[in-house]
Amino acid sequence: MSRTAQLLITIAILAGGVSATMWIKNSNPKPERKAPEVVARLVEARELERETTRPTWPAGGTVNASDEVSLAAQVSARVEWISPEAIPGARLSKGTLLARLESADFDFAVKQKQAALAQVEADLAVEQGQADLAAEEFQLSAAKLSASDRALVMREPQLAAARAAVASAKAAVEQAKLDLARTEIRMPFDGKIMSRKVSPGSQVGSASTLFDLVATDTFWIEVKMPRAFLPWLDNQHAVTLSQQHWAGKTRQARILNVLPDVDSADRQVKVVLALDIH
Repeated sequence: MSRTAQLLITIAILAGGVSATMWIKNSNPKPERKAPEVVARLVEARELERETTRPTWPAGGTVNASDEVSLAAQVSARVEWISPEAIPGARLSKGTLLARLESADFDFAVKQKQAALAQVEADLAVEQGQADLAAEEFQLSAAKLSASDRALVMREPQLAAARAAVASAKAAVEQAKLDLARTEIRMPFDGKIMSRKVSPGSQVGSASTLFDLVATDTFWIEVKMPRAFLPWLDNQHAVTLSQQHWAGKTRQARILNVLPDVDSADRQVKVVLALDIH
């Protein structure tokens, strides 16, 4: 076959391929343009209602006992007895007897003061009798005296001194009884004993600490909040407290005060709450 014939065959094949390609392209179905379907969004409609609500602010805080004291003796004596209940960690009621100091000396003091009182009361009775006798004699004499002389005749200064002595003796008896009562060391409030500093036989005085106590009926909680929240703070409304170890339970606390200072780190205000334990 001549080269001319081969060239003609190649051209024919190429022309056939181009024709077939164009036929296939033109014979494919053309997509139709359609408008997008509008799908309505499902919503839930509710009727508007007016209600009153309180703004809330979650915050953490530190807890402290409202009362914490170092209990000291008010008289000097030797510790005679300590209650078996008076141990660190014990929770005791107000008025529970914790310890007793030796009271013999104070018993004697009460008796001595009572004897002294009886003596001055007898002196007052004698003086009153002498004053009554002087009054009768003055009435019988019908003497004219000045007010100062009349007071001397009626023994008014002596009577006043005797009455003052009785009043002083009564006060001494009360003081002696008070010192005797102070030999019994009692819980000043419902609380727990944090530590015990004495044992039976210890000599104690007004500077001696016997027990360290904390109250358990009320606790103070200091929380922080932004200063911008203060205008919405309702001091008359209870605060809800929750804690991880309360198993989902909550307690109600009272707002006591807003402290005048702010936290130096975050400039938040400090609010003191009171939690009453019943």
